[in-house]
Amino acid sequence: MFLYKEKLNWKYPGGAGYAAHQDAPAYAQISQHCTCLLSVDASTVHNGCLEFASGRHEEGFIGLTSDGVVSQEEEDKMEFTPCEVRQSQQPAASIACRGG
Repeated sequence: MFLYKEKLNWKYPGGAGYAAHQDAPAYAQISQHCTCLLSVDASTVHNGCLEFASGRHEEGFIGLTSDGVVSQEEEDKMEFTPCEVRQSQQPAASIACRGG
């Protein structure tokens, strides 16, 4: 195991989130990866938590645009489940998710 990339995304409550995307296409040079989130503050539906399209990871890459994000057409078909976390809790994710 090695750390390929570290990144800090700082988002104020109510700030704009990320479009639906899959992290895997960004790591074409490796066969497996795990994306982790460490929430500095509680992350809730109210302040914009991460959301997952449950089960879609079994489909591989999902309708990506040339920018590598999930197309609006595909996103419209997805049912997203909020992933609320307590302060300093660390869920792991890898396939279709969007940030609140």
